[in-house]
Amino acid sequence: MSSFTLRCFRCYKRLENLSVCPNCREFLLPYFEEKTKEELLLDEIKSKLKGCEAEIEGLRKDLNAIKDDCKQLEEDYEIFDDDMPPLQDDILECSNALEDKVQQLQTKTDWLFKSQKRIAEENKILSERLDYFSTEMQRQAVKYEQLSTENKNLQSVIKEFNDMKLVTGMTLKPAVNDVDNVKQEIKKNYKENQQI
Repeated sequence: MSSFTLRCFRCYKRLENLSVCPNCREFLLPYFEEKTKEELLLDEIKSKLKGCEAEIEGLRKDLNAIKDDCKQLEEDYEIFDDDMPPLQDDILECSNALEDKVQQLQTKTDWLFKSQKRIAEENKILSERLDYFSTEMQRQAVKYEQLSTENKNLQSVIKEFNDMKLVTGMTLKPAVNDVDNVKQEIKKNYKENQQI
């Protein structure tokens, strides 16, 4: 007998005047007295068998559900297995394209780096030339100022000489050609210095 049935049976024997068992709160049925020990054991086995059959039925349903899930998984696997080679090809193609892009970017980066280095060197050379030209221009400006001052001095000497010629009555050729020659030489020197 199961512990449940045995407890109820003992309650029934002890408390005959109660209609409800205090342990399980079930109504006590009169069949306890009428059935033999073997019958009670058989009833207990039958109730266990019914419980097992219900459990087996539940397990069978679970097994069928698992089989259905397995079939669905197999179908999904076949679909994915069919889709896998094109996806792998796409991945390989994308990977190759990405490597090509990386190579192109690396080439462009190297070219830009070399160009930047070349431009920096050219800027340095141009800056040195500019400094040289600036210094040369200042030197030429000073030289021009000196020549201009000398020209003015020569002009004043020529004027004084011409004035003295008028006062003394001397007849000399005017020295205009000498002044023009000096001016042309100054301009020539200035142009040569600018070309440098």
